[in-house]
Amino acid sequence: MVFPFSIESKWSFIDVVWQLVHHKSICSGLMEKVLSLCSEIWKDRNTIRNGGGQLAGNTMVKRSASLVEKYKAADERVSCMNPAVQVRWHPLDPPWFKMNVDGVVFTKLRATGTGMVLRDSQGMVLAAMSKRHPATLASLEVEAKSMEIAVQFVWEMGFREVYFKTNSSTLKNILTGTSKAPASIETITNSILAQMDKFHFVSFIHVKRDGNRPAHILAQFAKHVGDFVVWLEETPNLIEGACS
Repeated sequence: MVFPFSIESKWSFIDVVWQLVHHKSICSGLMEKVLSLCSEIWKDRNTIRNGGGQLAGNTMVKRSASLVEKYKAADERVSCMNPAVQVRWHPLDPPWFKMNVDGVVFTKLRATGTGMVLRDSQGMVLAAMSKRHPATLASLEVEAKSMEIAVQFVWEMGFREVYFKTNSSTLKNILTGTSKAPASIETITNSILAQMDKFHFVSFIHVKRDGNRPAHILAQFAKHVGDFVVWLEETPNLIEGACS
């Protein structure tokens, strides 16, 4: 793997990511390859910390390359989809931002997936994430966990005025105080609400499934992800059609 720039010793990981974003026009696919490999290294580190064995470097490279190929294959499958009803995105008044969030359950894999897409008032994708959770959760539980991750993600990215959109009306009602959280997600929803004072403005909104399609696609893609994949200031290929 060759980088089109020299990495300085004082750089953090985020500095490297921003350089990859800057050079993406001349190095197509490099961002995905780097983040996929980093994910494999991170998983291997955690395995070692928990008493497991260390993977060989070439094994991690092969696994990360396989993930990128699965990503491309999923992109091709999604591009063939043609929903009968299309709900289009509507711009917000600046400087607000909108975070669409979704969670899905992979019953056969005994895992769940989270998808999220952050856009500005002009509809430009600022960040996106596809994350897999190696645990079996109920539908409402994974929706709540996905929202918790989304709130933390936008905070760490530096956004303070955000509309959070979910296709779970139950979760929206809990977070807006119109209904009580069941015991299964009470800890998660309390964690979400505890972070609200950090923001200048927050609103939780219910949206129909068709209006949440980009986040849903990324949540479904999580079944091909080892841990998580993040896109910064670019629209993931597999949701370009859904974002238009």
